Amino acid sequence: MSENYSEQIKNAIEDYFAKDEWTYDPIDENGVIRTGVGLQCKLRQADIVVVVEDDCFSVYTILPIGADEASRPAVAEFITRANYGMLHGCFEMDFEDGEIRFHTTLYCGDTVPTYDQVETMICLNFLTVDRYGDALIKVMYGLSSPEAAIQEMQETVDG
Repeated sequence: MSENYSEQIKNAIEDYFAKDEWTYDPIDENGVIRTGVGLQCKLRQADIVVVVEDDCFSVYTILPIGADEASRPAVAEFITRANYGMLHGCFEMDFEDGEIRFHTTLYCGDTVPTYDQVETMICLNFLTVDRYGDALIKVMYGLSSPEAAIQEMQETVDG
């Protein structure tokens, strides 16, 4: 995280939150904006962390529970299967503490992101977590194999 961040990118993100009436913590000295979101899956909620840099911003949706040490190999396989072919963003897991999150970044260069671009980045994050959340929980608790959980989730979502 950087102490140098784009004021214009920060303003675009805060404008999005204000217009959509989100409750959020204003940007800190490291360029970080924090908020939360309710989910439809069994996770029920997640934290959203937006990190503003000088030419981009990253969005992290952090799950409220992490993988315990015993389930981390299965969760890693699930995440690898989920990420395969994913066009935008990826799941990540910290093998040290089991934290799981979804991450996207938008490179802005010298431009200011539009409302629609900010909305897409933020919604893409939590909607992806919502889509995969129940399958991930099954893997974390040993109720399903990673392969079966992904297949079942895709059949349910894709109809």
